[in-house]
Amino acid sequence: MGTAQIAIVAAPANVQCIVITVIGPANVTIQRSIGVKAGQSTLEMLSGLPLGSDAFAGAAYSATCSGVTPNTAANFVSAPVTTTVVSGTPANVTLKMQAAGGANVAVDFPCPTGTANCDGNPAHGCNVNLNTDPAHCSSCTNACSSVNAAPVCSGGTCSTTCNPGFGNCDGNPAHGCNVNFNTDPAHCSSCNISCVGAQTCVSGGCQ
Repeated sequence: MGTAQIAIVAAPANVQCIVITVIGPANVTIQRSIGVKAGQSTLEMLSGLPLGSDAFAGAAYSATCSGVTPNTAANFVSAPVTTTVVSGTPANVTLKMQAAGGANVAVDFPCPTGTANCDGNPAHGCNVNLNTDPAHCSSCTNACSSVNAAPVCSGGTCSTTCNPGFGNCDGNPAHGCNVNFNTDPAHCSSCNISCVGAQTCVSGGCQ
């Protein structure tokens, strides 16, 4: 059986209960009621999901969960979203709960490993690759340095490809290529060449 985390984001004032329904192969149905408060964001675990192609749908009610019956009218509903649930990997599903003239509630499952939704907009989904995006390398808040360099993110690790005439002499990608080989007497023309005494570095040569 599969499991999933359900993120409820900023429930509106007229919602006290959100019901998530999952219909799997052979019409196996799992249903979970989640009580919420106005403006609340919470993380819930939904377990026992049937493996395979599952259809997810949500409905939000002004009544408390104990007061919701099959005849209770929902304030917000979502269109069904179908995704494949596999063992050991949480599904990634966004349910847009909408009512005419009302607010929207996004119900998000966690992004797959190596991806993220860095701008917080559910409509964009998990559109950031944390393994290759130099602006979000390994996490949404980690940007590879672009100081005198073309930033590179590979496997979630920053590296630097320095512009001609510049170097990263301390080996710290966060510092970028902050050494100017044309003017720095401690690193004149390369990281391992230092000018002697009062010499200066001019155009990459000690004088």
